Amino acid sequence: MDGTAATGMNMSWCREGDLFSLMVRVEGQQRFGPSFCMMDGLFAPLVLVALAILGGHRVNEISRRESTKTYLNFDSFFDAAQFGLAVMGILFGASTLVMGSSRAEWMDGMVLAAKFGGTLGVLMIENKKDVLRGKNIKCFWIIDFLYTLMRIRFVLMLKAFGNVLDSELQHEGISFIISVTIMMTGMLQKPMAINTGSTAFSQLKETEMEDLSKLDAGTKKELDHIKQFQGRGEGAASWWSQMLFNWITELLVAGKQRQLDAVDLFPLLEKDTCFDSGVELSKYWNVQKAKLGTSEEPSLFKAIRGCWGRDFMIAGVWKLINDLVVFLGPLFLRALIQFVESGNDKPLEGAMLAVGIFGAKMVETIALGQYFQRGYRVGGQVRSGLVHLVYRKSFMLSSRGRQRYKLGEMVSLMSVDAQRLCGVAPYLHQFWSAPVQLFISVYLLYNTVGPSVFAGMLLMVLLIPVNTYIARKQTEIQRNIMKIKDERSNTMDEVLQGIRIIKYFAWEPSFVTKIGEIRQREVDLLWKNGLWGVASMFLWGGSPMLVALITFLTYSLTGNELKASVAFTALALFNVMRFPLNTLPMIINFIVEGRTALNRLCKYLLADEVDQKYYRNVGTPSQHEMARVSVSDKAIIIRDGRFSWARDAKEGADKPAPEKKAAKKKSMISRIFDKGEDDDGPPAEYVTILRDINLEVKPGELLTVCGPVGSGKSSLLGAILGDMKKEDGEVELHGRVSYVAQQTWITNATLKDNILFGAPFNQERYDEVIEVCALLPDFEMLPGGDQTEIGEKGINLSGGQKARVALARAVYQDADVYLLDDPLSAVDVHVSKILFEQCICGYLRGKTRVLVTHQVQYLPGSDRVAVVDQSRVVACGTYDEVVETQPHLIQAAAPKKAQKEAADEDKTDEGSSAGAASPAAAAAAKPAKKKPTLGGKRAVSRTTNSQDGDAKEAKKDGKTTTTETRSKGSVAVQVWKRYAECMGMAIAFYLVGSYVFSQCAQLASDWSLGLWSGDVSAYEANMEEFRANGGEEPARVDTALYLSAYGGLTILAIFTVTVRGFLCVLGSIRAAVVLHDTMLANVLRAPTKFFDTTPTGRVLNRFSTDQYTADNELRQTIQMMLMCLMRVACVGIVILWVTPAFVVCVIPMGFVYWKVQKFYRQSSREIKRLESVAKSPIFAEFSQTVTGVSTIRAFGKQDNFSQTCFRLNDGFSRAYYANNSANRWLAIRLEFIGNVAVGASALFAVVNAGDPSTAGLVGLSISYALEVTGVLNWLIRTFTQLESYMVAVERIDEYSRMETEAPTVIEDSRPGASWPQQGTLIFDDVWMRYREELDPALRGVSFTTKPGEKIGIVGRTGAGKSSLAVCLFRMTEIYKGEVRLDGVNAKTIGLHDLRSRMSIIPQDPVLFSGTVRKNLDPFDERSDFELWESLEKVHLKEFVKGQAEGLDYPIQEGGQNLSVGQRQLMSMGRALLRKAKVIVMDEATASVDMQTDEAIQETMRTEFKNTTVLTIAHRLATVMACDRVMVMGEGRVLEIGPPKELMEDEKSVFHVMTSDSHAVDEFLG
Repeated sequence: MDGTAATGMNMSWCREGDLFSLMVRVEGQQRFGPSFCMMDGLFAPLVLVALAILGGHRVNEISRRESTKTYLNFDSFFDAAQFGLAVMGILFGASTLVMGSSRAEWMDGMVLAAKFGGTLGVLMIENKKDVLRGKNIKCFWIIDFLYTLMRIRFVLMLKAFGNVLDSELQHEGISFIISVTIMMTGMLQKPMAINTGSTAFSQLKETEMEDLSKLDAGTKKELDHIKQFQGRGEGAASWWSQMLFNWITELLVAGKQRQLDAVDLFPLLEKDTCFDSGVELSKYWNVQKAKLGTSEEPSLFKAIRGCWGRDFMIAGVWKLINDLVVFLGPLFLRALIQFVESGNDKPLEGAMLAVGIFGAKMVETIALGQYFQRGYRVGGQVRSGLVHLVYRKSFMLSSRGRQRYKLGEMVSLMSVDAQRLCGVAPYLHQFWSAPVQLFISVYLLYNTVGPSVFAGMLLMVLLIPVNTYIARKQTEIQRNIMKIKDERSNTMDEVLQGIRIIKYFAWEPSFVTKIGEIRQREVDLLWKNGLWGVASMFLWGGSPMLVALITFLTYSLTGNELKASVAFTALALFNVMRFPLNTLPMIINFIVEGRTALNRLCKYLLADEVDQKYYRNVGTPSQHEMARVSVSDKAIIIRDGRFSWARDAKEGADKPAPEKKAAKKKSMISRIFDKGEDDDGPPAEYVTILRDINLEVKPGELLTVCGPVGSGKSSLLGAILGDMKKEDGEVELHGRVSYVAQQTWITNATLKDNILFGAPFNQERYDEVIEVCALLPDFEMLPGGDQTEIGEKGINLSGGQKARVALARAVYQDADVYLLDDPLSAVDVHVSKILFEQCICGYLRGKTRVLVTHQVQYLPGSDRVAVVDQSRVVACGTYDEVVETQPHLIQAAAPKKAQKEAADEDKTDEGSSAGAASPAAAAAAKPAKKKPTLGGKRAVSRTTNSQDGDAKEAKKDGKTTTTETRSKGSVAVQVWKRYAECMGMAIAFYLVGSYVFSQCAQLASDWSLGLWSGDVSAYEANMEEFRANGGEEPARVDTALYLSAYGGLTILAIFTVTVRGFLCVLGSIRAAVVLHDTMLANVLRAPTKFFDTTPTGRVLNRFSTDQYTADNELRQTIQMMLMCLMRVACVGIVILWVTPAFVVCVIPMGFVYWKVQKFYRQSSREIKRLESVAKSPIFAEFSQTVTGVSTIRAFGKQDNFSQTCFRLNDGFSRAYYANNSANRWLAIRLEFIGNVAVGASALFAVVNAGDPSTAGLVGLSISYALEVTGVLNWLIRTFTQLESYMVAVERIDEYSRMETEAPTVIEDSRPGASWPQQGTLIFDDVWMRYREELDPALRGVSFTTKPGEKIGIVGRTGAGKSSLAVCLFRMTEIYKGEVRLDGVNAKTIGLHDLRSRMSIIPQDPVLFSGTVRKNLDPFDERSDFELWESLEKVHLKEFVKGQAEGLDYPIQEGGQNLSVGQRQLMSMGRALLRKAKVIVMDEATASVDMQTDEAIQETMRTEFKNTTVLTIAHRLATVMACDRVMVMGEGRVLEIGPPKELMEDEKSVFHVMTSDSHAVDEFLG
């Protein structure tokens, strides 16, 4: 376009190529700058599109607000100025439209009127809604300013040559002034206020609480944190600060000065909190759930899209701006090379080109920063919303839902799947962006090399079906990996839950093998996925090089000369293509993983729920609590009830018909990413447990339920609570409910918090409750009194203490209905008498009580008695009525001998700890009856602490659970070395070498292209001189030679890309395998104190999230980091070689670069560590919640636990958002340095221009420099990300190096195969403490057993009874004395040899998911005959035989489908199979009825006739049947002797314990 035509705006004047031309001809010379053709044909429509998107989003954003003004009122000068300028712009545009005489002027007028009219509309709506200026409209003003700046610059250039009229200059000048002024007023005005909030504010808003004193401590702390940061952080930052991320600098400065802590992180914006995100997502998900049963299936994706679609689209606008600007680089490059080739003698023109390159890169930098910031914000909100849904769903799962989704799988959904969608969100736009970039690249390449580009594109088209196939294979593999990962998580969770049983039975090697087999299947799939990834890398990574080779080959062979301006413009465009092509495999993988995660989460959220209309109710049930009738003369009513529990379906059963879906035609994209139907197997079946139930309980009545083991007593309470599936009948439950589960559930909190359970504290009521629940002595014993922290699952409490704490929790709630599931079985008769008389019948008199018990001595004291047998209530009435109508049942449940004993039965103490695996408090002192000590006393706890530095403090304040450790400073060199060792030093060396060689090959390929094109340019210049001046004709360029060299080096480069990819897969998977196996072996061999003080969720986090990082994310990050590192080195070498003067800029820029990244990394590491540490509490809380979901639902405390989970998640989110914002802060600054390098490189090239032969190398230098911006940023980002991922390696390695138990086998000291033959035990002056800083738990214990002798062990809590078993099995090592078994010192042999020769039956039975066979004989060492014989001896044969599967009857996780009594019998059968010479029985029959207990005791006497048995028992009959009784107290043996002799000796302690109830109360407390 010449100067005379340049002023017009008629699109018909555009010539071919002008639309994308950055060079125009003025006065016969080429001048840099977009023509009016380009501005009107391309830029003007983009400006209007930007206004439509940004303005529309702003209007939609504020349209929900109510208008606060009835008329326009401009309170601010800026508002008035902007309004006036917009009106002026509209009038100016309208005048141009009316007075214009050509189509060009009309078009210009319409554009002006449209953009200022849209601006005015947004301003008016904002004024009416009384909100400050939004960022959207300010962003548009900047875009419009850049557009008008280009127009005024071009007009001024034409004016200098006299090719433009004054009127046209005035027109553009007025438009420019209006745009600049309105933009400046917007920049100076404060941004729209953003409310800084959190879950704490959300809770206040939700509950409308005005009294802050009612808030829990966690919420108060969060509110204080918010107030501390008032006026700081992102919410208070100016628009400019948010663009450049200056607001995060405060945090980075703090991180440079000291180690950051969680309190240093900025509070969340309200929309980022877990509560707000979850509430919003729930609204859209409920809409999707309503589609169940219709032709349209619920879609979690649609719910997410509806919730965050607008924000996601705004991020897409920034991505579009970035994508369009990125092509300015190659266009500027072409203009610059043409400038050098032409020998232009006007350096100002070249300088403007250099400045243009710099400006374009800066716009690209800011746009990319905003895109990622918004993308990561959407990702974080999606993750928080999904955590909200997953957590709330756990409260609603029915028994079928809980059977389908085990704890490990639910943790995986929250930790892996939700996090995966979080990571996918920022990159999803690349799915449309990559094709757009490819399309524009092809178009520009066509303008550069002509039809030759289609030869290269043909190759890409041919590769599409190949890549489609690879993507489908990776989809299938990824689906299978996730299923196996869930299986491994579930198995690992069960192992951690039953770790003490595993250690007692010396099963560690066997479980390592079991988990190893699952892991091996996972690793096999990781290998397949990695190899397919290498194939994908070969195709996608090599495609740009192959396409370039074929294109240049075709271009040369068709008779064209490959000039530098053509070669390096094309090469720059191929480099632009390289990014979308390289990222497409990653994006495809992201979408595959995201699709898999979405489907898994969707299936979970649609899992079977408890019946919301379970009770015959009035009104609509609330979301999480089934509505109950509030007015009735009956408290509980069940009419014709039939109830069932879910159990696993039979293997091979057919799926129900509704799951068979008709085949539908799918698009190509759907076929690529379709993950198919997960083969979850048949759903769980419901099995009827209770039938023909008719039951009424009056208000204030005590109903006692009794019956044989497995008859359905606990299920009856489950039916009342709504936990079971109601197949028929009606249920009514009136009033608030308190519930005590048979298997007590204690939270990881202080003792006081466990009792309060979220209820307001009332000192008087609190004192009364702990007194009637017999907890006063325990407060004296525990180190922190009622402030003692209770470990996970009540690990530092005895079984009796846990039962009484659970009872106190229920009593304190002041409910209307109390459902008590056998709380008396864990305590002795005298304590149970206190609980029954003073608590159940005394303090709770007037309340409705349903008590399940085997303590039949309390039946006469009940208002009514219900007998459950064979799944029915066979009798219900007063005690006399039941005895009269069903005498055989009462006699069966309570033989006369037992009834006689019950009347005045003497008992030992409530004594057992939580099984031998969970020893009681170490030291004991006779307690006096006092009020509870709230501050803590001198007593000792058995709790342990893995951190020696915190030991004394833990003892002082009663802290049990240790704080998760966090390393300081940079990741230690040892961690990097450890990872390299796991990878293999040779492989690590070859890997780095392959990247060096690969980059050298690519550089050599591009360098040959530079020499080739430079020679062509020189040849053309020489030919022009030859034609002009004559002389010797220059030699032609040897195209064949250059083409051969370029082609060979390109093929070599592609091959090295494949090799380096394979080496990375090989090394990373090998390292992941070694890390996992080492950690697994160490964790299973960790001492029990580790499990006492470490929440299960924390350990699971290492095996799930951290291991996932090692398996997958490290590989991709290592590849990217090494590629960026080599590319940066390559770019630096090329620029310095071509323009040596650039070294002047390298030194200061390098210094600044080093200081910036060092400043950033110091804080970034700590933020990432805070992010990692913040994850574990979320999973620990979730694990704890799922375990106690029945209790939580019964108490109606779902919201309390949800708030805790949301607060923990917000703690993680604070670190997550801070980490991403810090990344953006770094990117802006590093890319600015890179942009300066690009501009300087271009400027130096202009200064040194003159020789056309250098055009090729100049093109190579600048094309490489164009990459430096992104590569520098990616280098630091990937290195920082790699460093943060190495934190996962650091955490795994921490567990791989922690303290372990003694050797499992000592080869030089192995006992014989038949040892022990007699079972003689000798404790010789044994002293034992659980930790160095604690008082001894055993103090000089000495006793000897005879072969086959039965010893009954009694004593109060903390007497040291269970500590004997701990010493015997070496769960804790003694520090003085000896324990000898058949003359062999237990300390001199390996743990496996010792533990495998003994057996134990714990009070808390532990079963694993699987079958009856696998629980009795986990490793198939026994015959079926032996298994049936064992079941018969423990009276379970009839039950198992009655199941269709027999020995293959499925056992749910933790044995949930068996009663606690049946679980105890199963554990006893397991011990019988071992046929050990020494057995410890710790309250092994506490949860069975007395008839079964008597039969079991007879079996024990027969089967264990020649076995030494140590029995910790409550029932007097059990103790009296022993050969001798040993009384323990204060860690010492107080006395030992035959039970009858001790009873008759009035001076003996045992006599005192069994003779007078008052004396018993004094002794036992």
